[in-house]
Amino acid sequence: MKTLFAFLSVMLAIFFVGCPPCTTYNGYGRYTLRLNCDKVNIGGQDFMVSKQGTDLIVANHSFSRGIYRKTRPWLYLHHSTSDKVDITFEEGSKAIYPLYTGSTASIFEVYIHPWNIQQSTCAAFANNFWLVFHRWTEDGVLVDLQQQLSTVESWSLVQSDILLPANGNEVTVAQINTKMSCNSFNYPSKTATVKFTSIP
Repeated sequence: MKTLFAFLSVMLAIFFVGCPPCTTYNGYGRYTLRLNCDKVNIGGQDFMVSKQGTDLIVANHSFSRGIYRKTRPWLYLHHSTSDKVDITFEEGSKAIYPLYTGSTASIFEVYIHPWNIQQSTCAAFANNFWLVFHRWTEDGVLVDLQQQLSTVESWSLVQSDILLPANGNEVTVAQINTKMSCNSFNYPSKTATVKFTSIP
């Protein structure tokens, strides 16, 4: 009975008060935005993500999962649901990186030794392939395999949300002939040590 009363109280509060007001965030960075509601203000211009059919729209441009680099600010769509998007608004100061917000690390010469990664880290491979460690869970890091095509504004999401397990198990990414595993993992701080091994 108490549970039913609590549920009805919440529903009545939502009915009379309505949804929480929309939020405006400021500057480049990563945000979880409610569609058709929350905004990001960059340089005096507001950007809001809306949905038209199955398409996501920002500033009259449609975009999808992964990288969008037709106009500034550049975008990286990490994840979306029916009413929210997990998205990075990128400053674009590091044009060659798939994801760079000014505070993320990038790794070159990946096979030399295990690497400390944090937040959104990019690792470079041959033929313009990049692994982007972009979403953290208690089970491990979700990694996108991206490939730059003809220009820095042209990218392909080759494989999305590859789980790199926190328990140290190896994962093979066949397109880049590479195995990777976690030597250490800390979910609260979103840090890990990752080892890359080339497959002959």
